[in-house]
Amino acid sequence: MKKYLLITIAMLGLLSAQGVVTQLDNGSINYSDQTITAVGIGFVPTNAVNAGQARRMALRIAKQDAMRQLIEIVNGVTLTSETTMSGAMVD
Repeated sequence: MKKYLLITIAMLGLLSAQGVVTQLDNGSINYSDQTITAVGIGFVPTNAVNAGQARRMALRIAKQDAMRQLIEIVNGVTLTSETTMSGAMVD
């Protein structure tokens, strides 16, 4: 009995160490670390004057794409709050 209990506790420890991560099409939500991650893709515009400007423009496009995807992810997340105070008036 102790052996099974120890194995169960070890498995629960491994599961909690990995965290709760939801993979989405355009990113991921890590509930354990409280982070939302998205990847943006940028392209090199044809109207760039030189390589430096092309790189900056591609990075800007990629950042805008990542921000758009973050907004899409956040719109799908429902937040709830609960007020609890121990040893005070509100519980």
